[in-house]
Amino acid sequence: MTLTKKDFDWTNIAFLIISPMIGLVGTGIYVYFNGIHWLEITLFVIMYFFTGLSITAGYHRLFSHRSYDAHWTLRLFYLVFGAAALENTMLRWASDHRIHHKYVDTDRDPYNINRGGFYAHMGWIFYKHTEDPDAANMSDFKNDALVKWQEKYYIPIAVAAGWVLPGLIGLTVGRPWGCVLWGGFFRVVFVHHMTFFINSWAHMFGKQTYSDQDTSRDSWWLAFLTYGEGYHNFHHKFQADYRNGVRWYQWDPSKWLIAAAHFFGLATRLNRTPSRTILLARTSMDIKRTQKEVESVRPDFWARVQVQLETRKKRLEAAHQRVAEAKAAYVALKDSKMDQSKKLIAHYNRRIKVYERRFERERARWKGILKDAVLQARSFRSASNPAA
Repeated sequence: MTLTKKDFDWTNIAFLIISPMIGLVGTGIYVYFNGIHWLEITLFVIMYFFTGLSITAGYHRLFSHRSYDAHWTLRLFYLVFGAAALENTMLRWASDHRIHHKYVDTDRDPYNINRGGFYAHMGWIFYKHTEDPDAANMSDFKNDALVKWQEKYYIPIAVAAGWVLPGLIGLTVGRPWGCVLWGGFFRVVFVHHMTFFINSWAHMFGKQTYSDQDTSRDSWWLAFLTYGEGYHNFHHKFQADYRNGVRWYQWDPSKWLIAAAHFFGLATRLNRTPSRTILLARTSMDIKRTQKEVESVRPDFWARVQVQLETRKKRLEAAHQRVAEAKAAYVALKDSKMDQSKKLIAHYNRRIKVYERRFERERARWKGILKDAVLQARSFRSASNPAA
């Protein structure tokens, strides 16, 4: 696919140039002459999360991937503040994203990383949209009344929620323009690039923890910049999961928002990839990476390591299975209509903790074998190349 100057979308180019100038330079000039009010900073933070999470938890995980279902009030919130993020209508955004997953890293990928980091980050927006045959892939939402409303009134909604609302809030303290700049233009610049990083940096930096079938990568530090979307390799491997940061401690405010919505009855059918499936994907990639490091140095040594890994993998999977079965029995016990004593429930809870500790020990041994194999391979390499 060859793009030329004739394909430039000058409206998008102008907006992506002018909005940072107003957001950064304009806000800087305003602060120089008027100082900073606490409401402006507060509004910036609130609008930053409202609009950014409407893209990641809404446009992305709800509408693009159907990883959960949402009450109409939550969908309305996503559509209003998603419009205020000024990243296009939901239908266009989600359609591009579904095509990205279907044709990732190819010429049909709208933000193909193989065309360069800048192109994937924002360069692709500089060009006119060419209708893809798969553009009709949003048929599951095209008859949604709220989606049709946003599609029809996208610009008025974006202006009202993105600039008019901050200005009206600013009137309460006599600083409407300050709030428009901080909660509107300055915020738009940050939200744009934080979400653009998902298309660029999340395909450039980090580890391929679960799959190497595409360029997606996991990066804990990028998760802090992208509302939890930094665990991008997990997402590409398990697209239908409502989580990106699968572990409880991994920074993923989009996941927490969805879980909170579920708690309050605003989200249902939260899709979770089975933990065994995740474990198998991870151990397979562990073996693949270790094989690449070791086999090229000492094929005979890799044969021995491979036997160790296969044995330890079976033990790891068995330990995981015991945890899963104990948790299932515990949940069944608590959900049963039969009267259960606190003593029996506590017994099952202790059993889970015992099995979890055993699983963690098996995982530590698994990691130890991997680490030792790589260290020995590197020592072999150093011994065979003393000059290096």
